[in-house]
Amino acid sequence: MHAATRHVAWAAMTVSTERFSDRAAAFSALDAHRAVLVAAGGHLLFLAGGLHRGEGLVSAPDQSDRPALALARALQSLQARDVADRDQGRGGPAQSWVAAVKALGAARDLVATHRDARGADRTPDAGVLDDGAERAAGYLLVADLVDTVAAADRDLALRAAQAGIAWSKVERAMPGLTRVSEAVRVLRMQAAYPASGAARLARLPLARPGVTSPTPAGALLQRTDRLRLGAWTLARHPRRANAADLVEYAAAAAILHTHLAAHASALEDPALAGAWSQQRTAWVDQHRLLARFTSGTPATLGLRADVAALPASAAIALPLTRDAAGIRAFGAAQLSPALMLELSAACTDLAVTNQTTLRALLDRDALFIDARYLTGDQVTDHTDLIEAKMAGRYVPAAASDLAPALAGYTSLAAAQPTASTFPPDRAPADRLAATRRVDRPTLERT
Repeated sequence: MHAATRHVAWAAMTVSTERFSDRAAAFSALDAHRAVLVAAGGHLLFLAGGLHRGEGLVSAPDQSDRPALALARALQSLQARDVADRDQGRGGPAQSWVAAVKALGAARDLVATHRDARGADRTPDAGVLDDGAERAAGYLLVADLVDTVAAADRDLALRAAQAGIAWSKVERAMPGLTRVSEAVRVLRMQAAYPASGAARLARLPLARPGVTSPTPAGALLQRTDRLRLGAWTLARHPRRANAADLVEYAAAAAILHTHLAAHASALEDPALAGAWSQQRTAWVDQHRLLARFTSGTPATLGLRADVAALPASAAIALPLTRDAAGIRAFGAAQLSPALMLELSAACTDLAVTNQTTLRALLDRDALFIDARYLTGDQVTDHTDLIEAKMAGRYVPAAASDLAPALAGYTSLAAAQPTASTFPPDRAPADRLAATRRVDRPTLERT
């Protein structure tokens, strides 16, 4: 959205200070001006939840949703009235408006990919779209952009006439903005811009993140996003749940907290440093507990490769060394404190979703435990269990076998990372300043 806003502001300045080079450039600018308004309506519609929100299928309606939908429909009704003498000439403001159309299209597609055709969530980040305050902030950003584009209509008409286009054609080519202006006014009356701004909405990542960053720090963040999304998806599809994935996720969280604990001193928060050290130990214990189990469902393809690639990226982004004194940082971290907290928060999300998956496996009686881990009291009076323990076979897991692992997830899920010096929810501008070396596609960058 911010990229689109910059393009629109540049176009408004250009059309007010410079003439069009010829009629083709003027016609192109007239078309692009209308296209920006229609594209803004498309993005606004998806931000409001699309047609599903209009049908009353949203769980958390906000008072700004109705005027936002009214503005979206008003903008999308601006169809071209006169297609005569059009060509593909480009120049001045037309180029900026076309760039704004592309940026708005990218933002719309990014929002749309977080929900399926029925309006249901497809990613763990889709919940931000159900936050009324975040949506209201997004609506107001679009309203500001529409105001800027609409304010350029007078200068655009004058420049088109100067380029030799008849006034009658200019009047037919210019969109009627009375309905749009009224919808913007009503939206501003209903929507309240939160003190934190659209911080979470601006950080909305890709729905299916890939590992494309050339920097280790960026690759580490992208792989963590992939792990978080994979764990969330696994919890949503119990039939695909398997024990091998839970072991891999526990290993990933243990790796991340090993590096985070080593660099916790950079946060100058002893409480947080101790918390990360404790979480590392808890994830190591969780990995040990889960490794006892297996299931018949095959492991998720690519998960082991993602986890195996974590140490290499983490070793550069958060370098550490091991000596007689233990594990400690070895050089400066390439991640800002806010992003370090974000990594820890992702591990907390893993605990929540993995616990759901483990419960689903237990409910389906789909878990088996290596009988060698059973105690003498557990196998007493059970000849088959005694034979399995001696032979090292797997036997169906009981609820009591899973109690320690479930309790471990409960403890890890309650460990929300906080820091008094560096709060995790930072303004978008601060976050971008802290991640100049991290190539991570978000709504803020579209």
